[in-house]
Amino acid sequence: MVKKVKEALVGKELRQTVRWGKPVEELTKEELENFPRLLGWRKVENFKTEYVELRCADGQLSRMDIPRAALVEVDGNLLSIYNPGIRELNESEKKVWDEWMEIENSDEYQKQLEYDCLTDGSSTYWKKKHFFENKGYLYLMQGSQKGLRRVQGKPEAEGKILLYDENIRGELFLQYEMRDAAV
Repeated sequence: MVKKVKEALVGKELRQTVRWGKPVEELTKEELENFPRLLGWRKVENFKTEYVELRCADGQLSRMDIPRAALVEVDGNLLSIYNPGIRELNESEKKVWDEWMEIENSDEYQKQLEYDCLTDGSSTYWKKKHFFENKGYLYLMQGSQKGLRRVQGKPEAEGKILLYDENIRGELFLQYEMRDAAV
């Protein structure tokens, strides 16, 4: 866990003020019903490597995940957690992507792809996977690696290759007000 975050949370109580990027007051009734015990003040109880345990008013523990340091900000009595930012490919990623596109657009690969489709084969899938894996850029194809993953299904990704990058702050996801815990 980020040392400065842990230090800021020792002896504190937290109250969520923003969830999913929206002020709690603006959440719908249905959204609020899903987590009523998380709305009040919760006392910081235990610190784990990647999360903090909070004691709710009903006595149960809840968990607050703490992502990479780049996605967390402590400012006065506010703790903010951000989504990963979105960025375009850097030069080395573009080079690997362009190299793959040459392979994918080749007649040989297209013939194999057609054969795979007709026979329920998967040689082209494995060729692509091994290519990106061997280059150290598997996240350009699938999954997550080094805090990076492909952006898919978002309008801004239409016709582009974009990445979620955990080293860049994106939109605000969660925010908590902090106060000294009652003794």
